[in-house]
Amino acid sequence: MSNTILYPSGYTRTVTEEGKLDLELLRPKQLIKSEYERTVVELYQSYISNNDMNPDWDFRRYALITITQTYGNFWLWAQQQLTINDYIYDTNKDLLLDTLQYIITGKRVVNIMNWSDLLVDYPDARPRSASKERYNLMKEIVGNNVRNNFISMWCKHERGFEDMIFTTNLFFGPSKLLTNR
Repeated sequence: MSNTILYPSGYTRTVTEEGKLDLELLRPKQLIKSEYERTVVELYQSYISNNDMNPDWDFRRYALITITQTYGNFWLWAQQQLTINDYIYDTNKDLLLDTLQYIITGKRVVNIMNWSDLLVDYPDARPRSASKERYNLMKEIVGNNVRNNFISMWCKHERGFEDMIFTTNLFFGPSKLLTNR
């Protein structure tokens, strides 16, 4: 049986009872709301507290492991967000599409630092907003790259490592309400 964790941004992460990512595109049996993914927030906080923003290999390895464990199969995770997650629409969907564009080209429509102000926290589900048509948008952007390692593609761009950490925090981190307390 799989459960899906819903984060404040509306993005989800599907896990099995054993805690491993469920790689099948099955609708979850239960939706669990979470304020944030602790490991992602700790990674983000640790990164931004490093004043020179030039982490050593130990930190980079820690980041790569954390991010890999969080997404699992990134391309499948992105597909799930677009095809079965009715909490992702409007600007929250646009962040994912912009992120896919960045991973492939190294260019964003909106700077990653500005996305936080554009996202909607705790969006209501919009039934039938997730669709195969939205997946087609992903396929147009990604093409045949779904077989490639998303981390190496993301990090090869200038400031790609930083973008990966900031974006992952937007997907799985706390809401603006919680961080502004």
